[in-house]
Amino acid sequence: MKRMFVATALAAACVLSFAQTTPSAEEVGKQMRELGWLKPGAIASVAGKAEFKGSPTYTFLGEADTDKFLKLNGNPPVGHSYTIAPVQSNWFAILHFAPEGYIKFTKDIFPGDGRVSDRSTETFLATFMAEFREHIMRVLTVLPREAYAVRS
Repeated sequence: MKRMFVATALAAACVLSFAQTTPSAEEVGKQMRELGWLKPGAIASVAGKAEFKGSPTYTFLGEADTDKFLKLNGNPPVGHSYTIAPVQSNWFAILHFAPEGYIKFTKDIFPGDGRVSDRSTETFLATFMAEFREHIMRVLTVLPREAYAVRS
């Protein structure tokens, strides 16, 4: 009997503790609205390499607010990531900037006639396209032919 009482008391303490540390849906909603969502027309930096311009349709969160947003959604923060979300919907995307895939698009590097003037950029793009082609070929060999056949 005593063990049953102790087990019940422990269970009750756990439930009460959880209830005290878990914010209500209203509180989570309030905290989400207080994040630094980008306003339409405002511009935010992505790792100092690119920009995101807010619109009436899509919004954006920087690194610190993305970590807070992830926590509010019950996920661990990942750092160095960004959130893009439609203003009037329930989905969102978490983006992580990878410097090894960043290519600066300038007229010096891409003069416009199909050439790439920077040798390392040209090598990177050629390697990427060859590996991407290989990936697509593997996918197409696994899928049934009717899954990717062109229908007229």
